[in-house]
Amino acid sequence: MHDAHRLGGPTGPEPAPPSRIAVTIIIPTYCPGDAIHRVFDSLDALTLPVERTEVIFVDDGSPDDTAARLDSYAKMRPNTRVLRCENSGWPSRPRNIAIEAARGQYVVFMDHDDSLYPDGLRRAYEVAVEHSADIVSPKESRTNSAWFGMKGMYDGNIANLRERHGIARLDPLIPHKLYRRALLLEHGIRFPEGRRVLWEDSTFNVRAYRHSSVVSVLADTPFYLWHASDQNATNTFDPARGDYWDRLEELFDDILTALSPTEFDEDRLVLISHTLQYWVIQRLTLLLVRAEPASAEEERIAFARARILLDQHGTAEVWSRLRRKHQAAAHVMRQGSIDQLRALALVHHAVRATATASDAHWRDGRLIVDTTTTWHSTGPSVAGLRERDGRLVLDVGPELTRLIPPELLDLSDQLEHIRTNLGLRDRVQHVTWALPFSSQPPTIDRSSPNGVQVVQRGRGVIDIETAACGHPAADSVWDLRLQADLYGIERAVAVEYHAGRLPAVVGSRPAIVYRNKRQALSLDLAQRLRTLAVDAVPAVGQMGPISGFSTRLTALAATSVPARIPAMLIAVPADSDEPTSAIDAQEQVEKWATTCPFTAEVVVDDRGTRLEGCGQLPSGDYRLYARRRNGLNRTRYALTVNPAGGAQLFTV
Repeated sequence: MHDAHRLGGPTGPEPAPPSRIAVTIIIPTYCPGDAIHRVFDSLDALTLPVERTEVIFVDDGSPDDTAARLDSYAKMRPNTRVLRCENSGWPSRPRNIAIEAARGQYVVFMDHDDSLYPDGLRRAYEVAVEHSADIVSPKESRTNSAWFGMKGMYDGNIANLRERHGIARLDPLIPHKLYRRALLLEHGIRFPEGRRVLWEDSTFNVRAYRHSSVVSVLADTPFYLWHASDQNATNTFDPARGDYWDRLEELFDDILTALSPTEFDEDRLVLISHTLQYWVIQRLTLLLVRAEPASAEEERIAFARARILLDQHGTAEVWSRLRRKHQAAAHVMRQGSIDQLRALALVHHAVRATATASDAHWRDGRLIVDTTTTWHSTGPSVAGLRERDGRLVLDVGPELTRLIPPELLDLSDQLEHIRTNLGLRDRVQHVTWALPFSSQPPTIDRSSPNGVQVVQRGRGVIDIETAACGHPAADSVWDLRLQADLYGIERAVAVEYHAGRLPAVVGSRPAIVYRNKRQALSLDLAQRLRTLAVDAVPAVGQMGPISGFSTRLTALAATSVPARIPAMLIAVPADSDEPTSAIDAQEQVEKWATTCPFTAEVVVDDRGTRLEGCGQLPSGDYRLYARRRNGLNRTRYALTVNPAGGAQLFTV
């Protein structure tokens, strides 16, 4: 046990008694810079009561002002302590120190530049208590990856994955989970220490899983947001480095040692297969085609080290679990050369997928989206998808065709195994929710000038009241994303959309489907970027008196009554200057709200859908602006108020 005095001592008031602390949040730090304020802000926003939480920062000998920042934060927060240790060069030792110093029933590990979603910790602890869980694996998101962490979430909340699902649903094996501290202490579960340990998170999770009885999955509440950056996503796992392969050998040994009993046979095969497929085969092929090439010597060493691991762990049971793409690459690793493996990787890279919303419409309060996913080669002269003797094959050129067994290049029997997922991605909070999606059998299109294409149609359903794993989707802007896997070639793409806007009122919420700047389908549930009243196309003409105007909305799909939704419109005298900035716009809004009072709503009731409201506008001409999150946007509508107070709407 490391006493506080030897570690540098706590700062701030004495922490709450151990019996009251539900969760200890452990955060190792080393020169995080201003990103630490993101951590501070998310900690302060947590809904788990402050008296039930403990925060322990362990600074790993930062030479800058990190310690002072931590002390300043902790000074006014009785649940926060700051510990210090000599620089160890890796988060493992600070985490281990905090495990021993913690007082919470559960611990969770957080990186020094990430954030927690406000209600995630409260909900995760609730699940932990409900199921007496040793581990709770919660929903994690990443700022630059729509599908990160989704593999373990597709089955929804799981009371105990040990009973049926196994370790695959613990993915990803990173420590942003709740662990029962007594389990860690009882079995001596710690992070391997040292500089550039690599995969210490996987080793820790495998050992924790090995000794746990109940492992729960929390899929319905966002928990952790990984903020990707140049600092935390560059050369940590670089197969051009020799220590990458040293640590990878240790990871295989850890898996085999921790999961050796018969009861873990399936879990062991899952992890060995995954590690071999992604960290050996796929990382090696990516090394050979990356933009900044490795040296010939680095490639030679990596190829040799990878082949050794393949020979050691590529048993028949493991081989059968590899995707066909990786089996072909593994065969070249065993029988071919570095240049042949590079050529195969370039062929795989040339196979692309695009997704298009061929139709979208509202039905009974749900958005139905018909999609077309097309697999194709990048051009007719590029090796890739071809037909040969009535079979769909991967054309890899004459040399590789002679080397690779034909069954490893045959895609015909792979078509029925295409994996496709459709999801909604929150543009603000970076959360992705999987949607109900059904696929039709794929077909072969021979008419394209770019060669043979594989086409698969499907249908997704967006019910905004249940889209978030049974809960309502947040008031935000959402992007439709599709993930597909053919033959082991994985592609994640936006869903192209070429039709017009589809405004709706669902319940009492605005819901506007539109084509975004990247020509893909988006859904605005907050009127952040679109305006319901404008996109619903109000009828032009006489609106009645400005003191109580009304006009029909001609393009609104209303799914329930009654509803009244702010129209987010501002009436601006036609001779006013255009706002030149967001600050200028805000000042103008305040001025116009006083001098030109104008209120409008989108109304849905048993008399239909309409834009109605009232204003105290002097006679004259007015432009209509939409209030947006970052200012004002001039619409295509204007109105005239005559001397008698009558209003007329027209387009400009």
